[in-house]
Amino acid sequence: AAALGWAFDYGAERVTVSVSMLDEAVVSSLVREFRDLDAPRPTSIRGPDDTESADAPIRVNVGLGGKAEFAAAVRDIAADVDAGELRPAEIDEAAVTDRLVFPTEPDLVIKTGAERLSDFAIWQSVYAELYFTDVNWRDFRRRDYLRAVLDFQDRQRRFGR
Repeated sequence: AAALGWAFDYGAERVTVSVSMLDEAVVSSLVREFRDLDAPRPTSIRGPDDTESADAPIRVNVGLGGKAEFAAAVRDIAADVDAGELRPAEIDEAAVTDRLVFPTEPDLVIKTGAERLSDFAIWQSVYAELYFTDVNWRDFRRRDYLRAVLDFQDRQRRFGR
């Protein structure tokens, strides 16, 4: 919970936390733990079976992979086309984004514990700045967060250009 507070203390408008799950049996207990968390702002918590958009200032993903999220958005678009509510020519980036559980594009993605991406927000993070740290999330301190923010501030953002 401290890292969430740091983000807002230093100007973040929104924070999204992703917890990758190797064991599906743990998902429900983690979702409960996050619901009981004393968070500094309203929180939306989503698990692997959730499809409702997360719209609170703090968004928590427990085990919902980006590929699964994207596939669900595509299925929703296909159903709208099949029902005659959407023409294929009307499908654009916004049609996909509007159907994502985590629709907002992050400016900065902080990946703790390893120098590899996980399967989260693959659509949304295309133009995000990526920051990797060997520090595991449980050991992540304010100074680790500040290092990530300072690194982000020193970058020249190109947004794919």
